[in-house]
Amino acid sequence: MHHLITFRCVLQDGEGPQTLCDLCLAQVCSRLDALCRKGADGSMSLIWAPLFPQELADQLLQMMATKGMLNDVTVGIFRNSEKLRLRSASIRYCKVSAKAFRLALCPHRLLELDASWVPGGLTGADVILGLASNPDCRASLQMLALNGLSLNLGSPEKDGGVYVGFSSLQGLKTLHLVNTDLTDDILEDICSLPRLETLDISCSSVSELNALLKCKNTLRSLIAHRLYRLDTSPVRLLFIFAQLHALRHLDFSNNHFANDDSESRVDGDETVRQLLEAGPQILPSLLSLDISGRKTINDSALRGFVESRSGLVFLGLLATGLSSSPVLSSHENLKVSRCFWY
Repeated sequence: MHHLITFRCVLQDGEGPQTLCDLCLAQVCSRLDALCRKGADGSMSLIWAPLFPQELADQLLQMMATKGMLNDVTVGIFRNSEKLRLRSASIRYCKVSAKAFRLALCPHRLLELDASWVPGGLTGADVILGLASNPDCRASLQMLALNGLSLNLGSPEKDGGVYVGFSSLQGLKTLHLVNTDLTDDILEDICSLPRLETLDISCSSVSELNALLKCKNTLRSLIAHRLYRLDTSPVRLLFIFAQLHALRHLDFSNNHFANDDSESRVDGDETVRQLLEAGPQILPSLLSLDISGRKTINDSALRGFVESRSGLVFLGLLATGLSSSPVLSSHENLKVSRCFWY
């Protein structure tokens, strides 16, 4: 163990094991050059490594990312997947190439991966192909976030005759694809996932939502904020929403800052109006609804919607002109949005 740092940390009043752990991990980060050797490709590897507790490996990766020191060179320490076993990995905003991602992260049996907003050319296709190359990941991965990436999937890819796409990751329950070039064909593939429960396709380029019918019995949360290319009639959208039997949380809000009179916005506003007036037979199990930025809602429709749904706990009404409606104050357990998240 002579290659590793020996820590002598004195606990102060109010400090606990987590604080001590953070202090030790910070020391590892600050001494990484001394603890590592570089391989022929320039990537780092620990000179000597104990078997890290699994949670500790996750925390080390997270701290390196938070400190802005995670890159193609430093992420190499995680190629040792026997000693540093990752389960929840975040490389959000870190400049990691497709090759470094594949070599360092894909050998792990990941449960969660956040590769959002990674600069430098990593694409959704790179991530999916890398993860799908590991049979364990195909089954184990439950959460994937690729916000802000170019998916670059195009037509379905083949890998040795086996289809490689989102549907290759059969364990996925939660998928975040905010601000991506998501297409209708890719959405069709995604919705074939047998365990999909949470889907965020906000600010993406999908034009229709028919694919959602494929996961109508599993999807519990749909976030579809500002679908600026949506080209589906209100009648059809309402029909699709009505079939989502498991849905508990729906965000169909729009950007309240934009002065937008496009057909997609008008149709979206009309869909919301019809949804509010449709009665509790549509989405009867809904617990939260965000329709912020929708302009054509009237107080009567809102009152009928709220009064017919005793289980409703959240309503997003920013920039609708109805956030101070009297009907809201009569429901103590109902919270109304006061800020806008996008």
